[in-house]
Amino acid sequence: MEDVHGNALIHQAMDEWEGRGGRRTTASLTRDLLTQRAYLVDIFEALNALNLKLQGTNINIIMHHDTIRTFMAKLDLWKCRIQQGNTASFSNLDSALIHGNLDSELKKQIITHLTDLKTEFIRYFPEIDEKREAWKFIRNPFQCEVADVSDEVQEEFLELKFNSTAKEDFKELDLETFW
Repeated sequence: MEDVHGNALIHQAMDEWEGRGGRRTTASLTRDLLTQRAYLVDIFEALNALNLKLQGTNINIIMHHDTIRTFMAKLDLWKCRIQQGNTASFSNLDSALIHGNLDSELKKQIITHLTDLKTEFIRYFPEIDEKREAWKFIRNPFQCEVADVSDEVQEEFLELKFNSTAKEDFKELDLETFW
């Protein structure tokens, strides 16, 4: 159960340790709390940065799509790095570790957390990979093939693709202005 300060990860670790008959010294408990909170600071900083990117000016659905896909890829990268004991993606955690050693229990908790976070992103954005191909035409109609667009718009697409004026406009204008 999560308390008002969001310490579910910390309490889970303490319960598991004590459940295995472990006794914690005050120094050990303090160190573990510090490293767990350092990780949480890092992950919330990443989420806040994502939030700010999604709220920026001149942002459109395609940019949102790219930003979310990038963040999901970062979750995979971070998980892979943590599995290898590499905390370079988490500067606060990295600083909090003694001699750079990542405790195996904390490693397991972070991997679980990153996996769960990615699962939640997939739940919120279930069509994220499908949209990538659908928006290929919008991103650059001049590098798209007729087979990549639906049958209903293929003839219009060909007229646009071979329109020299439109091609020049596309090079000079941003996506929103072009469309």
